[in-house]
Amino acid sequence: MVHDAAPGQATAQRIAQRFSDLLATRVSPRGKRYTLREISEGTGGQVTIPWLGLLKQGGIEVPGYDKLEALARFFRVKPSYFTGANDDEFLDEPPEVSDQMRRALAVPGVSSLALKASEMGPEERALVLTLLERSREAAALLRAGRSNDHGETGDDAEEEE
Repeated sequence: MVHDAAPGQATAQRIAQRFSDLLATRVSPRGKRYTLREISEGTGGQVTIPWLGLLKQGGIEVPGYDKLEALARFFRVKPSYFTGANDDEFLDEPPEVSDQMRRALAVPGVSSLALKASEMGPEERALVLTLLERSREAAALLRAGRSNDHGETGDDAEEEE
């Protein structure tokens, strides 16, 4: 019986790692990583937010094919991606992502970023995505001229009275 628990836990950890990899590397249409709520809603409620949290932590040894299939459809991978031995063997990218990727790689510097990112682990890629998001937000603030606003409006109002 002890032998049954170890393989189940190993499978749970493998599935959790694959799920975490998808969370770290796939972005929503809004350009940010998916939230558990978005995933739950995107599966039509077939998987709940608490269930996804447990899955992410490796707390579900036997997730059930219907739930893995719902996740696979959401992330556009084959269900065997979660339990298979080779990550790349199971990826099934939709054509629109491939076209989008080709356009992105045509932008100067993007292919260099992609090559460097391919050498990183999931945590490093997640950090880079976060840094990119923050830099986009900072650039938007600079363009809007809000970066120089240090609360002067409130002080000016008091002095005018």
